[in-house]
Amino acid sequence: MKEQPMDPTRFAMPVEEMALRQYLLSMDPFNFERHSMSFFQRAGLNAWVTPKSNDFGLDGCAMHSDGLIIVQCKRNSTANKVGRPTIQQFKGVAEEQDAHRGYVITTSTFTEEAIESAALTSKIVLVAMDDLVRWHAEPPIF
Repeated sequence: MKEQPMDPTRFAMPVEEMALRQYLLSMDPFNFERHSMSFFQRAGLNAWVTPKSNDFGLDGCAMHSDGLIIVQCKRNSTANKVGRPTIQQFKGVAEEQDAHRGYVITTSTFTEEAIESAALTSKIVLVAMDDLVRWHAEPPIF
């Protein structure tokens, strides 16, 4: 999982909210992963982006004092909600990796079924576009 990791990259982002949303939606998916992982790095965690292939279903990881944090990024159009199958698969990856916590970050939102599936464990955190926009104004604490 740590083979050939890449450093997170904080990309310059528009300040105005609508411009920020549009920019996030238009980012190259791999750059979106690198940008998303920069929040973990800025919080003081050792964070990295997994290679584009053979990533074991992960886009990034971070080491927290409580254990491994795993991240899956979905740079989806606003109409393309993240569904339950994605969350169920990610929960399996979290279990296999013995992760402390897992974050699914998207530029869209989540289906009701996805939200219900994530709620079955305290280990999975769903980050929709509104949350991600907030992260730019108020950096999260992990």
